[in-house]
Amino acid sequence: MLEEILGITNDMHDVHLLGKKNVTLHWFLMEDLSRANLILLPLESLLSEDVTTIKDSKKRPRKKYHQFMIKPPIDLLFEN
Repeated sequence: MLEEILGITNDMHDVHLLGKKNVTLHWFLMEDLSRANLILLPLESLLSEDVTTIKDSKKRPRKKYHQFMIKPPIDLLFEN
């Protein structure tokens, strides 16, 4: 019975250590996220304007362009 209690206590200690490590990793991730937000938030208005422009351009009818292949004169094909 004592061995079981010691085993459970050791497992709880391991879980506690994992939790502390994860809290630290979470803190660093949140710091990085806040730095990224400081960069991206000022760009939000520019990005939303670009999205609006793209949506508007998709609504407009497209012009059809035909490609014409210009054939070179036969004399140029058989030059030596």
